[in-house]
Amino acid sequence: LEYHQWSGFHYQEKFRIKIGVLTNEPEPVEGFDFTSYYFKSCTGKINKPAKNIHNKIICFGDNRTARKKPEWVATSKTGKATRINKTQGFLWDHICPNVEEYKTTLLNLISNTSKAQITGIHLDCIGFPGPNYCQCQRCTTLYKKTQMDWIEWKSKVITDFVSKASKIVKENKKTLAVTLQPDPYFGKERYGEDLHSLEKHVDFFIVP
Repeated sequence: LEYHQWSGFHYQEKFRIKIGVLTNEPEPVEGFDFTSYYFKSCTGKINKPAKNIHNKIICFGDNRTARKKPEWVATSKTGKATRINKTQGFLWDHICPNVEEYKTTLLNLISNTSKAQITGIHLDCIGFPGPNYCQCQRCTTLYKKTQMDWIEWKSKVITDFVSKASKIVKENKKTLAVTLQPDPYFGKERYGEDLHSLEKHVDFFIVP
């Protein structure tokens, strides 16, 4: 670790920061430390893998799947986690992170993409859509069975998914990046994104 002094205050430099760019074009962008390509967007559209860069997969944000499987959408007392829920201001529709069939589809997609000639996988929208989600019958039943604290249980759900994804990516000798929501310090309480748990499985985090 390195120590630096600025304006009379000391701080400890623990992390090395790099600057990356997210693009819709399947090729590296000069002038940045890394390039991430929209491989699977929140619309549900899946493109062909882009060579030699990170391929971004929007995980639980999926408008197409939400239309086809409305019973999979995350819910709470404030309504479903969809764009038409005007009280919450969602930018896309959110699938409940405990839908096993959907998670299997994501993990298969991660596996197939990892086998391509890419630099790594970049996962986005990995968490619950908010602190009051998800309270569907599926989540309520699973949560009660564990007898865990609500926040700890949610973070375990997300960490377990990222752990499985990480194992697949590492087996294919690729790197794994995960997007954190802005102001990630409260990510565990809001979305189930526990930094201390996730860092064991992730090569680096991306904060927009």
